[in-house]
Amino acid sequence: MLERTLAEDRLKSKEIIELKQIINGSKPKSKVYVEVNPGEEITVPAKKGQTSVNFIFTHMETYNRKSPSQSKKSPFLPPFETGQFITDLSETHRLLYNKRPVVDNHLLIVTSSFEEQTDPLNLHDFSAAYKVLLTMNGVCYFNSGRHSGSTQPHKHLQWIPKPKEDKSEIVTLLDEEVILHEKPFRWPIYSFAHLIAPLPNFEGIKNNDEIGARLVELYLEMMENLKIKKKIDSHNLVMDEKWMMVVKRSKENTFHNINVNALAFAGRISL
Repeated sequence: MLERTLAEDRLKSKEIIELKQIINGSKPKSKVYVEVNPGEEITVPAKKGQTSVNFIFTHMETYNRKSPSQSKKSPFLPPFETGQFITDLSETHRLLYNKRPVVDNHLLIVTSSFEEQTDPLNLHDFSAAYKVLLTMNGVCYFNSGRHSGSTQPHKHLQWIPKPKEDKSEIVTLLDEEVILHEKPFRWPIYSFAHLIAPLPNFEGIKNNDEIGARLVELYLEMMENLKIKKKIDSHNLVMDEKWMMVVKRSKENTFHNINVNALAFAGRISL
């Protein structure tokens, strides 16, 4: 029911239709946008109990992890390189292409004025992020704190398209799992500190800020339940139209000594 309503809303909302047209028509014609070679991806199957899970590893030959930028100018503030800026999502957020993509069409949802990446997400962050989720079929994620895989101090969420449907892909498994729950839950597949929550039914709600307010309430509740201290503890968030996952982090190299960010918990790891 919720899935059908969201699909109908996409078709009915002029704002969503226009945003999709802007995104689809904005592919940069400069070196800002780098196409990722699908041949650089490998799928590694894993198994937990009776559940098969696939992880996607992407080898980025030119991708070099860096410490958070020490530059006085944020790369998420104008002037932008040609083709980097897509559109303003609201008075508080804008949409950019990621200059260091891990997949094609890797987008950034950034605050229009500088805010700290260690600040917890707020109503406006969720309002902007969910607007993008309604527009494009993908996943939003957020890295906060020095153990989260974050590399930029300017507050931003990231969006990537969902991979082709794979019954063993984590996002697909979670889409199926959340319909069995009404409240935040721990997924038996994961043994680390996390919570996953089904999102509220937004049927009939057209105001993005009202949606953002309900999402931030859920997010802060999960933060509290996981005992994540704001601006002190590191954490990751992953979200699609149906669910939200929050993970408490104590170290960055948690997966076979590989540094990972929020995407790892959605089944995608960049090397």
